[in-house]
Amino acid sequence: MNEDVLANALALRRAGKFSEAAAIYSAILREQPKQFEALHGLGLLSYQAGQLVEAERLIGEAVSVKPDAVDALYNRGSLLAKLNRHQEAVGCFDSALAVAPDYAEARGNRGAALMVLGGYAEAFADFDRLVTLRSGSPEGWYMRGVALRRLERFGEARASYTQALEIRSNFADALRSRAEVSLLLENFAEALTDAEQAGALDPKNAEAWLLRADALVQLGRRDEALASYDKAIGLKPGNLDAIYNRATNMLPLRRFNEAVQGLEEALRLNPDCPFARGSLVFGKLCESDWYNLEGEIAAVEVALGKGTPIVPFQALVLCPNEARTHEAARRFSALKFPPLPKRLWQGEIYRHDKIRLAYLSGNFHHHAVARLMAGIFEHHDRRRFEVTAISFGPDDNSAMRMRMNRAFDCFMDVRGETVERTAHRLRDMEIDIVVDLMGYTEDCRPAILPHRPAPVQVNYLGYPGTMGAEYIDYIIADETVIPADRSAHYSERIVRLPQSYLPGGGARAIAETIPSRAGAGLPEDGFVFCCFHHVYKIMPPMFDLWMSLLHQVEGSVLWLSQTSPNAAANLRREA
Repeated sequence: MNEDVLANALALRRAGKFSEAAAIYSAILREQPKQFEALHGLGLLSYQAGQLVEAERLIGEAVSVKPDAVDALYNRGSLLAKLNRHQEAVGCFDSALAVAPDYAEARGNRGAALMVLGGYAEAFADFDRLVTLRSGSPEGWYMRGVALRRLERFGEARASYTQALEIRSNFADALRSRAEVSLLLENFAEALTDAEQAGALDPKNAEAWLLRADALVQLGRRDEALASYDKAIGLKPGNLDAIYNRATNMLPLRRFNEAVQGLEEALRLNPDCPFARGSLVFGKLCESDWYNLEGEIAAVEVALGKGTPIVPFQALVLCPNEARTHEAARRFSALKFPPLPKRLWQGEIYRHDKIRLAYLSGNFHHHAVARLMAGIFEHHDRRRFEVTAISFGPDDNSAMRMRMNRAFDCFMDVRGETVERTAHRLRDMEIDIVVDLMGYTEDCRPAILPHRPAPVQVNYLGYPGTMGAEYIDYIIADETVIPADRSAHYSERIVRLPQSYLPGGGARAIAETIPSRAGAGLPEDGFVFCCFHHVYKIMPPMFDLWMSLLHQVEGSVLWLSQTSPNAAANLRREA
């Protein structure tokens, strides 16, 4: 074969004169069907023309002629990956690397194919080797981070994204990915910064706006988050994550009607959307919307039976089947807060002069939990107990907040900390017993306890259902909250207090003036029935009973908590 002819064809290909180069290669192959350079060259031209199947066939023939041609092996592997034949692609890259172990491009593309196949550990090894070969490759560090993210090694993933950004500061994908793992690591302020920078670089990227919104929610800036959710949905209509997250953000904002509308849309997009069905029915109950309530609750039961996750608090409200409620809590715990392989407390025996007791809560301010528990905190026997507050809720500068600060030996505000840092804090303090006063309620931090920072971990007061987690040792209750025949539906060992588990406290100030009936919006005469808890707890059978009482007691009225206008209108209509 005339080497000058092949050189001419190569020069024409590099000059962009593809048809002339192809003619030369085709002429060569008519005379010599197994000529390697012509097969390979024509295959590359077919690839450049978008003819991927033909390109793979030609380069495959070239490889069969010369099995150790690393560039041809690499090119065929890349084509196979583009054709979604990832397992075959890995085989080609393996062959190339067997000949040239330091072939960086083959190493990187092999890792990318393995990622598609779910071989994250092998892919990580490839990307780790790639950045050893080419430490200045931002793409290599980025893909290394992606593999680590898939392996749930979030801290290492974040460090890898950071390395990519040190090389290329305007790497939008790396900024978005670092924002995502920062959210998972509960570095919410950092997540917000990265999401905003990614959005500035690529304003039409819906993912950046979604990450910004999620970070704002976690920082307690829920109203601000709405515009970013709207932007994400506008850029990517049908964006399930944005629609669902926006809807669930509406629940704590008490915009229940909008929450319901968003959750209905999420379920239209995916009828098995995790957590959506329970949140939808709960949102309707918050509006006292009982239309087809039995059917809605039945649908929740069906979803539970299929294994669709539901928020345990909502299962507690909606599901009369306690075995199902327990299962919902176990699934939720395993999905969101699984036990960690390395426990912080590993069986050490502390020998303190006093038992070190810590309470975890975001409600150490003007809140029902604080009002109920203040006397308990104040009356712990300080000769036997050293009592610490771990507070991750707001400081409202209220009288109750000041009382909380005085009630503990140590009051620690950890709002800005990650749950991992708080868990390490508890272990470093050698806390003997940690009591979670929130469970699965709004703004809780149950992710502290999977770290097992203390020998004894307890669920009490704020959430009277099971946490469904092996690392919660006890729940404190009474015979009414958890009758003896219901014990099997709790993962925790049950400690029952006599009479009532609910502390009342005896130091409440009584108002100096008694409000008039008229001042409270009540009639001057007639018996007043009262119910001041949230309306989601009012179910139709109970309301029917109340209406029967109002009929029987002439001139009586039912006084409920202030609620949304929609809920008030619905209850009046039902009445």
